[in-house]
Amino acid sequence: MLEESIDETLALSAQSQTRILELVDMGASKPRTVINAAVVALTRGQILFGSGDESGADSTWQAALELLDLSANSGLLQFAIERQLQVSLNNESASTLLDARLAEAGFNDPRYF
Repeated sequence: MLEESIDETLALSAQSQTRILELVDMGASKPRTVINAAVVALTRGQILFGSGDESGADSTWQAALELLDLSANSGLLQFAIERQLQVSLNNESASTLLDARLAEAGFNDPRYF
């Protein structure tokens, strides 16, 4: 039962990865679309990582960063999601910089730390 659930989750996450890459290719720039896709990619990467696919997780997280780079929105929520992605990719220098930006702005939402 658990194995079937994991397989279903991986299949759904593969569909979300396809959509994320489509958004990157389209140059998506609607802030809410970009944020939602980045959150989905963050979660997909965590699923892949947890299932042992570290390479797939890294490429998913990298695609999410590319998508965030396309967005003109650089609000605190975007910085918080980007920080989580950088932490997931073990990019300490980028995540530390984002930590400082978020702390300076008083952003301390526990969902993103």
